[in-house]
Amino acid sequence: MKSFLKLSTLLITILSLTACGDDNKIIFDSEIIKENDLKTISYIPKTNFVRFKDSAYQYMSKQDYTEVLRGELLKGETIFKNDQFIIKTMLRSYATTDVVKHQIILRTFKKNMRLLDDIVISSTVDSIPFSGKLNKDLTYEINYENGDQKTGRINEKGRFINDNDE
Repeated sequence: MKSFLKLSTLLITILSLTACGDDNKIIFDSEIIKENDLKTISYIPKTNFVRFKDSAYQYMSKQDYTEVLRGELLKGETIFKNDQFIIKTMLRSYATTDVVKHQIILRTFKKNMRLLDDIVISSTVDSIPFSGKLNKDLTYEINYENGDQKTGRINEKGRFINDNDE
């Protein structure tokens, strides 16, 4: 009986250690939450999105400049960093007469803060809302409410590569 308990304890320990490995650790995760008729985005890690006080040009893309009158863009925190690039979260909000809709954007920047690329990882703006996640191995997965899915990865240069584009 004692050997069975020791073997069981050892097996459970090994399984828990392998299950808790960092191979599939999620860096960023989002989900569309429905509250009555409204849809909001829940996300992890919790980030304080703040207004630009200076250096907005570093964070904004050409598209942001064209949409500045339609909505607000807030910067989040760095969620990943390596020798080649960093990844930051951004929140774009659009106010209509009766509701505010949001997009969460993942942006890659060189070390000198030059914008490399971006992807909308979660949105309640589009006709089909979607949410996504970014894993530690820099693969991403975006799931649409209609069941469609988009997957890809961030390459070594900080570019978002859609699996369907290869």
